[in-house]
Amino acid sequence: MRCHGDQGQGTPRAPDLTDAEWVQSDGSLLGIRETIFWGVRRKDFADPERRFEMNPAGGMELEWSQYDSLAAYVWSLSNGTQLPER
Repeated sequence: MRCHGDQGQGTPRAPDLTDAEWVQSDGSLLGIRETIFWGVRRKDFADPERRFEMNPAGGMELEWSQYDSLAAYVWSLSNGTQLPER
């Protein structure tokens, strides 16, 4: 998690993914997946102090199934290891 820190605990440039507060999403698995898929443009920042946009897929080249896996991982950082039923 280059932008959000090694353990997803946030950096001065990116929010903490390990707490219950979600800045650009409602924190649901689907909401997180959508944020990963579409990215976040500077004009849509909830926190205007953020300096960099989030590119779609965080700038990575992902296969379609990897979006679900990455969203599940990010969701688990603030919700434990038990994923919600789909």
